[in-house]
Amino acid sequence: MTANARLEPVLGRGWVGRLVRGPRGIWIVAALLVAYNPGNFFSFFTVLSNILAAVLMAGQALWPGWMTSDGLLGGAVTLYMTITATALVPG
Repeated sequence: MTANARLEPVLGRGWVGRLVRGPRGIWIVAALLVAYNPGNFFSFFTVLSNILAAVLMAGQALWPGWMTSDGLLGGAVTLYMTITATALVPG
C-alpha cells in the first residue's frame, strides 16, 4: 500500500467521499433550477457561489483527483459558501 492510497480516505477521495459528494452536487443543481429566473439568475453572489459548489462537488464525485494539490479552488468555494451562509443568518 502506497502513501497516497492511505491518504485517499482522509482527503475524501475514497468511495465514501464520492458517495456523499455526488448526491450533494445533484441537490445543489436541483435547487438552482427551481429558483431559475433568466432575468437576474447570474447576477447574485449566492447563485454564483452555489454553482461553483455544485461544480466542485460533481467534479470531486466523478474524478476524485481532478483538483490541484494546493486546494485553491476548494478553499475559494469554502470561503464563498461561508459568506453566503453568513449573509442568510438573521442578526
